[in-house]
Amino acid sequence: DEDAVYRALAGVTSQRAWGEVKEEFANMYPSFYKGDVVAALKDELNEEEMGRARGVLRRSDVDLEEAPTVDALDICTRLYKAMKGLGTDEAGVYSALADVTSPEMWEDVKTEFSKLYKSFYKGDLVGGLREELNDSEMAKARTILKKRGVDLENKAKQGGCVEIVEGLYKAMKGLGTDEDAIFRLLSDVTDQGHWEEVKNSFAVIYTGFHKGNLIAALKDELSDDELSKCKAILMRKSILFTPVVQQDSVPLEPRTPAPTPMPEERDHLDTEPVQRVQSVHDDVSRPASPQKTLGGRIFDEFKGQRSDTDEIIRLLREVRGVGEWERVVGEISRCHSAVEGVGVSVLLKAHLGEDYTKAEI
Repeated sequence: DEDAVYRALAGVTSQRAWGEVKEEFANMYPSFYKGDVVAALKDELNEEEMGRARGVLRRSDVDLEEAPTVDALDICTRLYKAMKGLGTDEAGVYSALADVTSPEMWEDVKTEFSKLYKSFYKGDLVGGLREELNDSEMAKARTILKKRGVDLENKAKQGGCVEIVEGLYKAMKGLGTDEDAIFRLLSDVTDQGHWEEVKNSFAVIYTGFHKGNLIAALKDELSDDELSKCKAILMRKSILFTPVVQQDSVPLEPRTPAPTPMPEERDHLDTEPVQRVQSVHDDVSRPASPQKTLGGRIFDEFKGQRSDTDEIIRLLREVRGVGEWERVVGEISRCHSAVEGVGVSVLLKAHLGEDYTKAEI
């Protein structure tokens, strides 16, 4: 029915709409001319009828044989269709990615995806691809885009931390946690700045995993002993596991000594503190093995594979007066070169975490 064909073609309003018609025809009638509507028209119509069909489409500036112009919206829609529902159409994903022509176009695709599919992986196209594709499939996707000068994850903007971040995520996601992999990856962190970049990159890439909070993820996935080992690995390079939060309560660093009391006040002072300070002075003047002193015992908790929070707090409660605390700080400093420029209170914060307030008390 040629007239029915012309009426149907008259309903096509743009080149993109014609492309959608051809795509829908291929999906609905794959066994009819292998789903190729143009091939079907050419076979079913004679040359005069084909000329009229072309003329009908040309009124809407549509070229019957021309492939539709591929834009960011087209690619975005195809990627969504390839990933939604049960199972993933990997071939569809590769085909869509192959139509990306530049880094700018890839940014447009991600932007369109975030606008159109907010309920699908929170509009995060890259996050969706990571979840839907396995490692080898993801590698193929990266290769397809790399040939077009496109970095799928934009690693350059993530401070070169993506490998560590991805490794940490893979070690924690799903059932079970690969603790050894986490320890190895943390050993690759070079300094405090690098660690901050890792945490920031994790927040950007894995917003749906523990809300992008790497510290919270590690605390939830690891036992206390395993978490202490993580802290110890980082501390070997003077890296603080968690950022230092300023406290308004009593500081742990040595304070300025109190003013000397007036002569008339001395008679009312308990002599025990004076004797204790004198004892501390004598102890400092005597050579001693740090491991046998209070500071040495606290340091032992720092350097071990695990930090016993309760033991550290118990040891701190043995400190009596400013003079003894100054001695303890000196002992820890001699044992741990990382204290220089950091401060003992900072080390305590790193090891005690939320229990630091107890230590201050």
